[in-house]
Amino acid sequence: MSPRRLADGSAGDVDYGSIGAVYRDCRVADPRIASFVHAALGDARSVLNIGAGTGSYEPTDRLVTPVEPSATMRARRPASLPTAIDAYWLDEYAPDVIETEASRYAAISALAAGLGGVTTVSRVPIPLDCQDGFNDAYYGRPEMLLEPAARLACSAWSFVAPAAIARFEAHLAKDLADGTWDRKHGHLRSQPFLEGALVLVVSKPS
Repeated sequence: MSPRRLADGSAGDVDYGSIGAVYRDCRVADPRIASFVHAALGDARSVLNIGAGTGSYEPTDRLVTPVEPSATMRARRPASLPTAIDAYWLDEYAPDVIETEASRYAAISALAAGLGGVTTVSRVPIPLDCQDGFNDAYYGRPEMLLEPAARLACSAWSFVAPAAIARFEAHLAKDLADGTWDRKHGHLRSQPFLEGALVLVVSKPS
């Protein structure tokens, strides 16, 4: 069943636009649970927090990528925490491409260790009308990835089997034609920027 479109433009099964107003008041992180969670993370330098909400239990001593589908919940995160992202829809249609991309690049923690010095990592906001045609640039223009030329310009697609690409084309074309994509992700068509996978890693000598 496709998730319903909520009042705040998000996709999901709970209307956080209504209940989010009191969420941060009642859902306060318990320090004992926080201690358990942080201990379980061990020496991991990067954390993917799926369903991040307002940021309870997120560590502040390592790189956190928070993913939260509710626009209301993303807006209620404290300014001191990283901005949460709305997970990119391509994984639903072409998981092979996402998996390929992830396998070809070193973890940010490994890059930072190799560069040495003092390293900062910043997410680069991707504009809706981005002129550079990488995968995330089409977050609100899904039709573009049905163009073979647009896919050829993104190297990850060259590692994907033709059968998988054919499935992607059929799946996305069908969902665009019958409105499924827009019901689930249509808010992205008017979202000015996306904080996706594009990051800027800067290292300065210590």
